Amino acid sequence: MTRSEWIRNQRERDSMRNQSPLGAIVMLLAIIAFMIGLGFCTVRSLEYSFAGMKLLSVHQPDIDGSVLVTYERYGEIFGRTFADKNAALAFAESIR
Repeated sequence: MTRSEWIRNQRERDSMRNQSPLGAIVMLLAIIAFMIGLGFCTVRSLEYSFAGMKLLSVHQPDIDGSVLVTYERYGEIFGRTFADKNAALAFAESIR
């Protein structure tokens, strides 16, 4: 390595070392604001997706343990089968 390359590398190292952390802090705040906004939009869209739904029944139709949740949405009746009882109850609670 020649002397000029060594000086240039030393200057680059010094300039990186002396940078203010303000840019990193601003970038971190921007990322946090974006994540909060994304979470807010996701929650709002989930609330909207269950609008107009009414729970009709939750029952176990088969011996295999699957659970059928029947619900009404915009006048039409739908049924959804879950293999897990807890998942079916969580879905039913989200409709109520």
